[in-house]
Amino acid sequence: MIKIGVMSDNHGNFEFIKKALEILGEIDYLFHLGDYLGKKSTLEEMTDANIYLLLGNMDYRLKDGVDEITTTIEGKRIFASHGHDYHVKRQLNIIFCKGKEEEADIVLFGHTHVPYLEEVEGILMMNPGSVRYPNGMYHPSCGLITIQNNRVTGEIKYLNI
Repeated sequence: MIKIGVMSDNHGNFEFIKKALEILGEIDYLFHLGDYLGKKSTLEEMTDANIYLLLGNMDYRLKDGVDEITTTIEGKRIFASHGHDYHVKRQLNIIFCKGKEEEADIVLFGHTHVPYLEEVEGILMMNPGSVRYPNGMYHPSCGLITIQNNRVTGEIKYLNI
């Protein structure tokens, strides 16, 4: 079984990342989907997980992240982006189509500060919400993806603080 932690939009608040990592438990991989506002080494000190650090629209000064990535973990293709370049605050069709183009099983994005989890045409779409500054009526949140026996499941986890 592979466990993947997913978080986004802490905007420089690292205490909430620590709380999210506690809630996620032991994970094999961590995708931080941007608006991190810190050095990757700070994140590496907090977890032994393999880290994918994506750049958000507020991360223009960071040099140790990528704008987007497509990778394969445990036989499942994952496309990840902060989401601002795909206009995810207005609609999800563009990032969904990019996921299909990348032949992704999982599409990860942030930016909206609103948690979202849905399987669409066999693709698990996840926005973990914001680990620190949730939008509207939501609580700070993160996501957990599990890959087991070739099956992908996801859940949104709330920090309840």
